Amino acid sequence: MASKLSWTSVYQLEIELKEAGMKLLHTPSTSAEIVNILVVRQINQLLDRMDQSPSASMIKALDPIIEALVAKELLGHPLLYVNISVSCCICQILRIMAPNAPYSSRQLEQINQLLDRVDQSPSASMIKALDPIIEALVAKELLGHPLLYVNISVSCCICEILRIMAPNAPYSSRQLEEFFEMVVKTFEKVSFVYGGCYMNMTRFLESFSKVRLSNMMMELQEMSLAIRLFKQFLTDADSNTSSIVLMMEDIMINMIDKSETVELVHLAYESAKKEQKITSPLCWKLGKRVLLKSAAKVQQHLPFPDYVMKFIETIPATNHTSTLRAYASRKRKYSETLELRKVSSPHCGLICVKGYKVKQSVAPILEAIFKKHGDIASECVFKTVSVRQSILEVVCEVVKQLQINFFSATTIISELGEIECKVSDLEAANINVSWLRSHMENIREWDKSKKQPALLMEKKTNITLFKKAAEKDLRERNLELVKAKHLCEEAEKRVKVVYAVERKLDNDILESKVD
Repeated sequence: MASKLSWTSVYQLEIELKEAGMKLLHTPSTSAEIVNILVVRQINQLLDRMDQSPSASMIKALDPIIEALVAKELLGHPLLYVNISVSCCICQILRIMAPNAPYSSRQLEQINQLLDRVDQSPSASMIKALDPIIEALVAKELLGHPLLYVNISVSCCICEILRIMAPNAPYSSRQLEEFFEMVVKTFEKVSFVYGGCYMNMTRFLESFSKVRLSNMMMELQEMSLAIRLFKQFLTDADSNTSSIVLMMEDIMINMIDKSETVELVHLAYESAKKEQKITSPLCWKLGKRVLLKSAAKVQQHLPFPDYVMKFIETIPATNHTSTLRAYASRKRKYSETLELRKVSSPHCGLICVKGYKVKQSVAPILEAIFKKHGDIASECVFKTVSVRQSILEVVCEVVKQLQINFFSATTIISELGEIECKVSDLEAANINVSWLRSHMENIREWDKSKKQPALLMEKKTNITLFKKAAEKDLRERNLELVKAKHLCEEAEKRVKVVYAVERKLDNDILESKVD
């Protein structure tokens, strides 16, 4: 930034700023003069000469530019170079006016939308046009700005710059470190607010995930910042909507994947402990899902607590080959178990049911099954009667397990996975257990219906959060409307004064000619 200006230089700068601002206010947006003022004469260069915390007279000279830059004709200008110049100028205004901001969060949001129009891998001329805004965004006055909505807007703009310039970041490691420090602080602050800031932060979260900024954070080995961000996500899950939590989850999984240490895995594990399920249910769910989806990475950090490994063991196979392999393995183990039973089972205490000798404890159950469903082992792949007898005992044990736990919802649901494996093995042996499968489906439907109220309550919570955010946003918009109306009235007065002065000058000129 330029050094302190002399009094004459300051006075000259005020005059130039006033002239440029008034032209910008009163020149039609379709005119080539707009491009001349913004691009050729470069207001940005004038602003770059200004120090932070200007005098009252300098602020007054800036007013027309501040007002003109957020006019819809400029923010919506069809020329991309004009959009970029406007963005550069607004960034300079924010730097000059810090710690205050003369723009609302909605107006600053427009800068991000302007940058969103720039495609990735731009031309050399476009990169040159972007250079001032690339530099302005990482100025210490912006990265350290005290206003939250300014932090969010700057973060969104830097995200867009990183997207546009990928794979080559236009910032040094030090600048990126300061940027990530601001991002983490912003996330820590934003958990306490709703309204416009909350909505904008949601958009930034989308950009953060899309641009994969977590990868860059890991590459810079910013583990202390990564841990803070990870903790913040786990803490904030209970106060955010499902869609936001899913974005957080995606970022956290990516961070674990790129991490070379165990700290992040340990944080997820701590959040997924059983006691957290009661105190912070959504945080508990988030920690559990992150562990499940990061199973491959978690296994690299063995030995690890058994509780984490139990999560990993519950992950369903999605690969067809691995499913078949697991199926074949279960079938082989089951056959070996049956052969072992065949050799070692005692013959005492057995009762014959329809030609099958089974334990006395399960005989009544088998009789009831045969009475209702017939000989369910008639098509069994094992032809030896003793093997079929052992298989039928397994069927009876499953039925008995379901009967005992019928009135204990928690137990029967927790054991359903084990029962599922047994039924799959029975089906592999060609035992008719379709009736048992149907009964299990009924249990699942019952469990689903029991969970429905909780799901509805979660949806209601999400709607309540959205409602609060929308109400806060509406209040902010109304305040902006009142402020805009006041500014419009002030601008109208200034225009009238200018016209009056102009008429007076015209009259004076005419009078002087007459004299």
